[in-house]
Amino acid sequence: MRTTLRRFLVLVLIWFASTVFFLGIGIDGQKPFIGFPLDDTWIHFSFARNLVQYDSFGLNPFEPSSGSTAPLWVAFLAFLKVLGLPFEVSALSMGILFVFLTALCVEKLARLITGDQRTGFYAAVFVLLSGRFLWGALSGMEVALFSFLAALGIYLHQKALKGERISILPALVFGLASLARPEGHLLFVLAFGELCIRSFRRWKQALPGIILYGLAYTIVAAPYLVFSWILTHRLFCSSYYSKMLFTWRMTAWPYLKEYAGLVFWDNPFLAPFLVSGLWECVRRRWGLLSVWLVVFPLAASHISPILIHHGRYTMPFIPFYSLVGFLGMRRILRGGCLRFLLFLAIAWGLFSVGSWARIYATDSASIYGQHYRAALWLKKHTTPQDAIATNDVGVISYVSERPTVDICGIIKLNVLRVMCSPVPPEPRRRMLWRYLAARHVKYLAYYPGWFPWIEDRKCLKKVYEVRYAGNTIAASDTMEIYRVLCTE
Repeated sequence: MRTTLRRFLVLVLIWFASTVFFLGIGIDGQKPFIGFPLDDTWIHFSFARNLVQYDSFGLNPFEPSSGSTAPLWVAFLAFLKVLGLPFEVSALSMGILFVFLTALCVEKLARLITGDQRTGFYAAVFVLLSGRFLWGALSGMEVALFSFLAALGIYLHQKALKGERISILPALVFGLASLARPEGHLLFVLAFGELCIRSFRRWKQALPGIILYGLAYTIVAAPYLVFSWILTHRLFCSSYYSKMLFTWRMTAWPYLKEYAGLVFWDNPFLAPFLVSGLWECVRRRWGLLSVWLVVFPLAASHISPILIHHGRYTMPFIPFYSLVGFLGMRRILRGGCLRFLLFLAIAWGLFSVGSWARIYATDSASIYGQHYRAALWLKKHTTPQDAIATNDVGVISYVSERPTVDICGIIKLNVLRVMCSPVPPEPRRRMLWRYLAARHVKYLAYYPGWFPWIEDRKCLKKVYEVRYAGNTIAASDTMEIYRVLCTE
């Protein structure tokens, strides 16, 4: 008991120290504004603000939208806002908390797999010292929330299978994970498949439990799918379909190579042992974790091959790759060699925390230096009734507090009929002006390089531009703002 308590206190100390160190560098680098390194963070804030103030789930008041990939995260932000916490504080606080909860769940999962407390302790340490994971968790996004729910769900699922029983608790957790990130749907499908395979020999006795397992998940996950279907006639959030139509996509093989590179550099002393660790999980009949880590990149390479923003969609998986890599190292190495590589892996973790803290700082400064300045200008030079069209809706919507029209289809898919139309530029511009006029758009803030066909001196008058030469995260160094003249 004393050893367990001592290890727990060491984990608390590492968690506290890494968080303070990370944010100490990050906040210092983004003065005078304590912001976040992603524009998307502020989309969640706008959704949460409208949920609190208008009981409306959308970017604009009384305009429902399935544009959020993380309705559970929005709900948490809204709940904490009702309690009096600003969104910036609650998002950062939840990120910090869920990092630690993820580490604890990974520790329990490692102990369940190996039966060894020391293995669980080191697995948790690698979670707390994963620099890119901390970047994602402290970005104001749902990264650590999903990692925590995925780790908890896998642990409960494997624990139930170990006891040769069926529990609906993992299904409920997987349902919540699906409300935190769409990848949760894949995790549930794989878990459900493993449950059915493991129950095949006693299927008559197991069938009622399997049905309840699926029903429990459906009760949690289905409402947002239905909500999305009612609004868009598509099951998943509108932002997913929007991103499938723009240039962020990669072909499968380059995606997988870059994906593997990200996993390798997260910790190059653990990555070489991933295959061994995956086999160790399969050998011990903990197949869900291995299958998920292999199937996800293969599926994503064909369905959603996007690695923007330092591969942020892969960040929730970092704790699991760290765990499996360490299991593989432990399986192959012994004695002094194991201790030496373990030391190097921890040293790399310390280095990565500092390195990613500096990246976090420069990325946050980029969002402040461009998006935030553009939003402040719009708030100062427009009336509350002036609608603003833009390709990056997060900061501009939240800070300007103006009706916002998304021209990338993340919030409303119908604009994609215009933006992705195959017709020549002139008729497509006319289609866009009609679309914007119907929504009373007075200003357009966008990256001209994204949509060169929009340029029109008759209908657009440039009034301002924001250039941030040190940009590291925005899609362009310069955002230009135009007055829309074709409003009829």
